[in-house]
Amino acid sequence: MTIHPKEESFAPDWPEPASRFLRDERAAAPRLPLEKVFGPKWAQWITVAAEAKSSIVKLSGGEVT
Repeated sequence: MTIHPKEESFAPDWPEPASRFLRDERAAAPRLPLEKVFGPKWAQWITVAAEAKSSIVKLSGGEVT
């Protein structure tokens, strides 16, 4: 027995994407208050560890201003 599938044309029926999703500019990430969240000892350690890895603190848990 051979089955021949019926061909159907494809016509997208979704709307155009919202322009806000296509823009490159984005709002800055909010600043994480390291000392308030982690305390002064851990805030210092996070900052030093991020700098030692040539990273920015923003990517490792906070943001240095």
